[in-house]
Amino acid sequence: RWMDRARTAWPRGRRHPASGLYALGGELAGEYLQAMGGAARYAWLNRVVLAELVRKVLRETFQRDDSALLVDVPHNVVLQEQGLNLHRKGATPARQGDLLLIPGSMGDYSYIASGLGHPDWLWSCSHGA
Repeated sequence: RWMDRARTAWPRGRRHPASGLYALGGELAGEYLQAMGGAARYAWLNRVVLAELVRKVLRETFQRDDSALLVDVPHNVVLQEQGLNLHRKGATPARQGDLLLIPGSMGDYSYIASGLGHPDWLWSCSHGA
């Protein structure tokens, strides 16, 4: 587990964070970002395959498929932006003019929105659900 590795790498004699959250630095941070990147690429490919399966059913059912990808927005991953490593847990990128999908929960509406690019919000918005 990454948390265990971060705890083990914590400098001896330095007080452990009361929150139990350990910052990653150096080589360990690079390894974490590599692992998260691999997981994000796997998730992206999974979404592509699922979308193509849906498109196949649409073609078979209606003898046509006019669908197009509007937006594919990663969330809960670390992205390097503005010279920072931003981990948007429960949020999605919302740079100025970005197309956003804010999904609702069961029975609630979902929204397509446009990002405002506000730096105080780290160029982000809640991804809903």
